[in-house]
Amino acid sequence: MAFEGQLKAAGLFFTDHLALVVPIVELILGYFLIIGKFTRISAGVSIFLMSIAVYIHLVVKDPSLFVFEPMAPIVPILVILSSTVLVVLGAGTWSKDLDIFEK
Repeated sequence: MAFEGQLKAAGLFFTDHLALVVPIVELILGYFLIIGKFTRISAGVSIFLMSIAVYIHLVVKDPSLFVFEPMAPIVPILVILSSTVLVVLGAGTWSKDLDIFEK
């Protein structure tokens, strides 16, 4: 698994657990961002996770560990920028966050 190899090459702790937990957390965050529920919290957590991803991209120098992605941290930086916009502006008028205030 390339992701576990990236974690080990970066020298992070609990690589076995992180390799299982991080993809699940990313799926849950993506779900919340798509439906617009807990948007600012989810975007804040994704900024934290993508900051770690940027660190991994900058530290790991083995190109064989980045099979389906570039070695430059392009995607994590784009996610950080878009999540920052969501933290500042919120989810918008069609989000489920507004359901709380309508009741």
